[in-house]
Amino acid sequence: MKATQVFNVERVVELETGMLCRLHMDLFDVGEGKAKGLFLDRFRFSWIFFEIENPLHRVLVDCHKPFGVHVHFDDGKQEPVEVRTLDEVREFFSNAIKKHFGADVEV
Repeated sequence: MKATQVFNVERVVELETGMLCRLHMDLFDVGEGKAKGLFLDRFRFSWIFFEIENPLHRVLVDCHKPFGVHVHFDDGKQEPVEVRTLDEVREFFSNAIKKHFGADVEV
């Protein structure tokens, strides 16, 4: 099954504290109805925000078989995330970054 990349974002963000972080977001469309277990049975993604000097200080939201959409904080276990749209995933990711890093980051 061939996936089509919808977008790929990669940038360095300096927080008000001076901490340098990296934001990476990608989204792949594998085709409507062709991927049971992926987001909306169609999308696979991996969105991560992490401290450059300490990459395990991170928020990772991703979606892959067989787990669906889930979040990892630092090196912790995956926690399922209930979202219905890509906009809700983006909002969840932004809020998770704010909670974990104490900073508003445009995603």
